[in-house]
Amino acid sequence: IGLCFDYSAMSTLSLSKLFLHNWHRFDHHVIPVEGGLYLAGENGSGKTSILDALQLVLVADLQQVRFNISAQDRSSSRNLDGYV
Repeated sequence: IGLCFDYSAMSTLSLSKLFLHNWHRFDHHVIPVEGGLYLAGENGSGKTSILDALQLVLVADLQQVRFNISAQDRSSSRNLDGYV
């Protein structure tokens, strides 16, 4: 998992790309994130996997990361080993 950030002229940091390599069902995938990110798709298409990858990289503390947690369900058996 990797993130690519760009600096704007006003010295702000913004996410420009998300790299998923051997992450769940993504062998090698680059997702452009320029100006925003809209995730839509069928059940099981990888939307939550993408959000979990972002969460892991941005939080970077496995004790704080909660994989595959929906708004209604606060418990999940998914863990880092299930993604890699």
